[in-house]
Amino acid sequence: MLHVDQQIALDNYLKVNGRTFENIELVKWSGVFLKLHRLISVGLFVFYPLTSILFMYKILPIQFQY
Repeated sequence: MLHVDQQIALDNYLKVNGRTFENIELVKWSGVFLKLHRLISVGLFVFYPLTSILFMYKILPIQFQY
């Protein structure tokens, strides 16, 4: 059981776009999802083109063994 001021602080923290999320696990996992989404987006739009350019100009040569 939380004190009144703690409950008010928690309610204010869980309010997103005017909606109150009762389940703090939902807020926690949505934060994890957004972090993973940001990491994947940066990987796709920054590192993939960079490695493609390096392969194209043979700056990053990798020999594939068949």
